[in-house]
Amino acid sequence: MKFKHVTAVVLSVVMLVLLVPAVHATGSAVFSFSSSVPSGNEVAIGETVTYTVSLGSSTGFGFGTLFFAPSDNLEYVGATYKGSEVTAEKAATGENSGAYGIVIAGEPITGSDNKLCTIKFKVTGKGSISVRFIPYQLNDGSAFVTPSVSNGTITHTVNEFAVPQKPKILELESGSSYVIDGDYLRGVVEETALSALLYSFKNSDRIKVFDASGNEVTSSDTDIGTGYTVSLMDGSTKVHTVTVVVIGDVNGNGRVDSNDYQRIRRYVFGNYAIEGAYFEAACVSGGSDVRPVDYQRVRRHVFGNYNIFE
Repeated sequence: MKFKHVTAVVLSVVMLVLLVPAVHATGSAVFSFSSSVPSGNEVAIGETVTYTVSLGSSTGFGFGTLFFAPSDNLEYVGATYKGSEVTAEKAATGENSGAYGIVIAGEPITGSDNKLCTIKFKVTGKGSISVRFIPYQLNDGSAFVTPSVSNGTITHTVNEFAVPQKPKILELESGSSYVIDGDYLRGVVEETALSALLYSFKNSDRIKVFDASGNEVTSSDTDIGTGYTVSLMDGSTKVHTVTVVVIGDVNGNGRVDSNDYQRIRRYVFGNYAIEGAYFEAACVSGGSDVRPVDYQRVRRHVFGNYNIFE
């Protein structure tokens, strides 16, 4: 168990008191137990449900354990005590075996602390789910306190369907001029800014663009060139990635210029190598190889008497 603000001396006292026979105090601690999903409502597999314990006005106790006994199709996720994260430990033996307990010791609990603790469970299977709340061996420092619990067990029905999954592949908006062709994104023209590129994708809030060196592109007016990559992200993980091909842009600067013409011409004459997305960009006239017509079209495009994007 993990304790909140407990010194070694106080912990020793707590353990001694919990071992003495149960003598109940005349007062009581009044608890209420609620869920982030109203009792009786349906939940889905994969959904996380939060259960909250609140303490009634002008009631309290010094220390004890708050147990949460979940059904078999619930998986423990995390817990808090008075707003701070704690670890709820699972009891392996005893009358509360299988339940998760939060030990509270070493400080008084008063009615001003209405929201005492929370615990989260993830739904892992079909059928009804339920959590039973059990205040255990509460003590005010001199005797055990008799607790009163409102709505001590909460039950829900699990839907047949699972929580909708996030998309696993990049998807273009309807009407986009781009085409996802295997590992390549085709149809991007020269001087296409990052903002315009993202506008053509669904789930653009989950998409990141990286330059040829792997650096993330963040400026909205940055021109996207051949060799840049577009990735669908799940947190920091790249789920699906395509490489941009801008026809005629062989040097990857996002524009078609004389440098591109020279590189394509040198490739045709056998004294320059072009590979990958840059080779795809050099195939201006289509097909699977780079031909003289390709550097001729790029040259005419640079001089303004031909448009390779039409």
